[in-house]
Amino acid sequence: MARISKELTKRCDGKTNLAPRHVIVVRVAFFAFRFKTAERLRECIKYYEKKTRPSSRIPAKTLAADLGGTLERTTGMGRGALV
Repeated sequence: MARISKELTKRCDGKTNLAPRHVIVVRVAFFAFRFKTAERLRECIKYYEKKTRPSSRIPAKTLAADLGGTLERTTGMGRGALV
């Protein structure tokens, strides 16, 4: 389960800010994600709610057909070569 909190940002040089700024911190499974605005958090949630896409691997025959060649066997490791 995610834990969402709002934290005050700190400056690296040790000086104080006149206008305090906050970030939204989401902690999930030992990871911490920081967002400047709620809109950026919503965009991230929307992106990761999308259905998982299939693998990007393309079968060799489909690739050969798209490139206009033929797939022929070569000697060696038994892999096909585009000719």
